[in-house]
Amino acid sequence: MIGKTISHYRIVEKLGEGGMGVVYRAEDTTLGRMVALKFLPAELTRDAAAKERFILEARAASALDHPNICTIHEVAEANDGQTFIAMACYEGESLKAKIERGPLKLDEAIDIAVQTAQGLSKAHAQGIVHRDIKPANIVVTKDGLVKIVDFGLAKLAGTKLTKTGSTLGTAQYMSPEQARGALVDARSDIFSLGAVLYEMLTGKHAFPGEYEQSTLYAILNEEPEPVTALRSGVPMELERIVGKSMAKNPDERYQHADEIVADLRRMKTAPAAASSRVAHTGRAAAGRRANRSWPWLVGLFVIAAVAIALFARQRGPSHTAPAADRKMLAVLPFENLGSPEDEYFAAGITEEITSRLAAIKELGVISRTSAVRYAGTSKTIKEIGSELGVGYILEGTVRWAREPDGTSKVRITPQLIRVSDDTHLWTELYDRVIEDIFEIQSEIARSVVKHLGLALLEQGHPAIESRPTDNLEAYQAYLRGEYYAGQPHFVAKHWEDAARNYERAVELDPTFALAYGKLSSAHARLYYYRHDTSEDRRNKAKAAVDKAIELEPHSPKIRLALGYYRLFVERDVPAALEEFDVAARDLPDNAEVLEARGDAFRQNGRWDEAYEAHGKACDLDPRNSALHENFAETCWWSRRYPEAMEQADKAIALAPDQMWPYLIKAFINWSWKGRGALPQARAALEALGPDADPGWVAWTWFNQEAIEGNHEEAIARLSACPDGWIKLKIGAFPAPLLAAQMHELLGEPRRAREEYETAKDLLEREVAAQPADPRYHSSLGVAYAALGRREEAVREGRRAVAMLPMSKDAVYGIPYVIDLAQIYTMLGEQDAAVVELERLLSQPSWISRPYVEMDFRWNRLRENAAFKRLLDGYPSPES
Repeated sequence: MIGKTISHYRIVEKLGEGGMGVVYRAEDTTLGRMVALKFLPAELTRDAAAKERFILEARAASALDHPNICTIHEVAEANDGQTFIAMACYEGESLKAKIERGPLKLDEAIDIAVQTAQGLSKAHAQGIVHRDIKPANIVVTKDGLVKIVDFGLAKLAGTKLTKTGSTLGTAQYMSPEQARGALVDARSDIFSLGAVLYEMLTGKHAFPGEYEQSTLYAILNEEPEPVTALRSGVPMELERIVGKSMAKNPDERYQHADEIVADLRRMKTAPAAASSRVAHTGRAAAGRRANRSWPWLVGLFVIAAVAIALFARQRGPSHTAPAADRKMLAVLPFENLGSPEDEYFAAGITEEITSRLAAIKELGVISRTSAVRYAGTSKTIKEIGSELGVGYILEGTVRWAREPDGTSKVRITPQLIRVSDDTHLWTELYDRVIEDIFEIQSEIARSVVKHLGLALLEQGHPAIESRPTDNLEAYQAYLRGEYYAGQPHFVAKHWEDAARNYERAVELDPTFALAYGKLSSAHARLYYYRHDTSEDRRNKAKAAVDKAIELEPHSPKIRLALGYYRLFVERDVPAALEEFDVAARDLPDNAEVLEARGDAFRQNGRWDEAYEAHGKACDLDPRNSALHENFAETCWWSRRYPEAMEQADKAIALAPDQMWPYLIKAFINWSWKGRGALPQARAALEALGPDADPGWVAWTWFNQEAIEGNHEEAIARLSACPDGWIKLKIGAFPAPLLAAQMHELLGEPRRAREEYETAKDLLEREVAAQPADPRYHSSLGVAYAALGRREEAVREGRRAVAMLPMSKDAVYGIPYVIDLAQIYTMLGEQDAAVVELERLLSQPSWISRPYVEMDFRWNRLRENAAFKRLLDGYPSPES
């Protein structure tokens, strides 16, 4: 063929030969350019089916116009009847030739994969599946431009090429569905691209085999060796992308090539892409958060970062860090490489390994809640280590595979990394049946301890060897409960979901002590936050914790659960603190125990001790937004306003999608600067996301509008009330009760009275149904006062205060004192109202002089001499 002229093409040299054709370099004598001509092999010329596939290649590829797809000039037949394609000829080499010299640099591999995926995305959009993506069909030009060639196996989606449906493609890169000879779609190309990326990174085939059938068996039944086990320094995020691309089930792969492009581009553009990074669990969500149009928030994050750093110095040694001579470790979230519904399982594995390591007193372990904030980040290991103050990081991947025969296998690949030089000290592949899950967790913990040079007693550490249950189904239910319990803690649904899963765990294993403890805590929180104050809920909390104590009376986690029951249900602070002290003996420097102690101190009105405990919890768990949010509340109520604002900003920076930090920021502005900070409070409220609790949103916006004098807008905000009520942990308000107060301010007394009458009827029904709930008594007292029913109003107001006095709960007793002051104000008993307000101003609470000065509820007191003297005695806080 060399030297011959076919049509107007003069053959120059042979470039290559494959199963579907022979390729020559030729000169286009008409246009004076070099082209590549592809001919069917002579022995296949008489095969009509092969010829049909060959022509289809040209028709499919010629319809595509994309920089990463080889350009087709024409399809024609030579004088001897041979069919050929004339296509662009590129200066460069095949990816196959590049890989034969060894694994590619990470940046180069990512770049080639991105360009290949971009070309495939274009083809798939036209309904074309390549079906033979492999290194030999990817050309890289001298300029680094990728060209996908050889659409000889391409097929229009849904079109059969042969009567038998015979398998087409190259075995080592086939998808499982292609290996079975089934119909394929674009996701088959995605699998093949994943196999190519695997080979670029490791220099090895993902599914090696001595012969084709052994390769096909591996594709259908085996998992490739993890990339990180074959090459150190590969980011866990990149391994996740490879694993997801090669999922056996097409539904678990990337569904579109542009999804791979998006993930790989983030790898490419992130700083120090070649360094190990945290596993990816929510990058898409993080991206969506970053795009939200809150211009002011960007500046706020920067200010928060600086302010918190300064604040940490100002607090100085009062909140001591863990012992400096201990080795410090962070366990980053293990990445779920399986189905999305298995996310809880990967999170649970991370938590269990963290707990086992945290029990080693010679080792300081950053809590899971701080570490989990790095899921989806592009920060390097050194950056994460610096922010968390650790010298070592453990990260990994988890895949839970259910086999067709009903068995389950779990594959866990941990990596221990030294932060100072990004050295991988240890990695191992655990590929075992699910029944070995506890042993795997213990082995990982033992290996980490060993490679950190820590010595354990010969018999091992009890926490490392522990098995919370022998029932795997119960364990899975427990992990689901833990997943929900880790969500925002004021959302009733999360605690209900957690309780339901813990309940399932103890049904499956009646001896599962830890699940009983967590079940009790879930019930206790639902009770304490007033999502459900029924006797049934209270009894469930008690029954669960009693059973937990019966099973494991000395477990620190069980004693912690008992402490929560004492605090949240019984409101017995001394008894709660006693249990927390017991838990602290075996859980030293534990942020959860410190937070629990801080909550107990705060409820008891021991504000300085609460401040210290919550501050130290934040020191130990610095990336836990919930701790900073809780600390912000302590600072706010104890009128440490600058620190409160700093902590709220820190919580927002850590969890910009959560509701509570924004609400607290608005509340702090109300208390700290009153009317002077209403614009800042409004800005915080406007940043609330769409998933914010409608009750809290309606109540807060109602008050913001009312304070600003937007009375009609305040009434309009009440339309968002679920079922016409706002039921919060601080009060229960029928919408008509709040609307009535606005109608009074609008000069509509008749409409106001009608609304108060409606509110009274609603509240009387609730008081009859729930006589032990002070929220309904207190609001009913306000309604009675508005209607002039003095005796009943004072009775209900005082009853609410007596049911939950501030001496019993220094936080949640506050609202009832406020309501009693309002009742006296509405009845014209102004001196009595001033007495109640002085009680609030004289001790920590969210009531402050600026707050009182702007609150419309005290308008009738403005000219009262005692009221003026009261405010004069409490100067406004300094800015």
